[in-house]
Amino acid sequence: AVTTEHVLYELKVSFCNPLKDTAAAILGVPRIPGLLLMEEAHEVGGIKFEPKVMAKEKADVAYKDAENSSGMTATLSSTAEDTHHIKLDKVPAGVSGIFGLTFIHRGGLKRRDMVLSDASEEQSSIADIVICPGYTGL
Repeated sequence: AVTTEHVLYELKVSFCNPLKDTAAAILGVPRIPGLLLMEEAHEVGGIKFEPKVMAKEKADVAYKDAENSSGMTATLSSTAEDTHHIKLDKVPAGVSGIFGLTFIHRGGLKRRDMVLSDASEEQSSIADIVICPGYTGL
């Protein structure tokens, strides 16, 4: 979605556990200035994960409970100074999944009268550039 107020970016990263054992899937997304993580929606083997915001202490307890359970699985997200980290616990062998993230960029689209090759002139603007972040595979 694009407006003059904001731009929404949807990032979807597919993965498959190629191992013969259950494993965790981890995604690391670099933080880009002005781009805020708005929501997450992940899926593994047809099971949808829609993370909830909790206090860190409560989230750590819930994650440990799921991690130690044979019938529950969990997702854990954290934001460091330079990256967003998402961990999906217990991805069965051979199963595929999708990390789904929605980011919002404040300010939306801006009109530029002209784009210059450099910013040496006063009041000049350099065109906005979006760099798609890399990711850490399984």
